[in-house]
Amino acid sequence: DRNRRWHDVIKQVWDFFETVPFYYMKPCQELLSGAEAYGLAQPGSRYLAYLPAGGTVNIEVMPRVYAVTWINAQKPSDRRPGELTKTGQKLTAPTDGDDWLVYLQRFSAR
Repeated sequence: DRNRRWHDVIKQVWDFFETVPFYYMKPCQELLSGAEAYGLAQPGSRYLAYLPAGGTVNIEVMPRVYAVTWINAQKPSDRRPGELTKTGQKLTAPTDGDDWLVYLQRFSAR
C-alpha cells in the first residue's frame, strides 16, 4: 500500500545520508559508552552515533579537534551545532525531541 507519510520519512533519511560519507565508515560499538547508542566511524575523520533515547554519550576519538553537530532523527533538517571537542566525552543530546544523531567531523579552521 502506498503511504505518503512513510515515503516522506524514508526520503528524509535518504536525503540525510546523502550529506554524510557513510560508505567510508564502519560499525564502532566498542568506541561508544554512556547512553544507549549505535555508531559508525571513520577513525580520526568522522564519527556518527544514533541515540534512540537521547542522553549523554562518550565516543572514544583519535586525538584531534572535531566539530559536533546534533541532528534530530525525527526531522533531519533540524541540525544544531555543538561545541568543538577534542575528547568526544560527555556529548549530551538536546532535551527537546526523542532520538538524536550526533555527528563529529574533523575540524579544520580555514
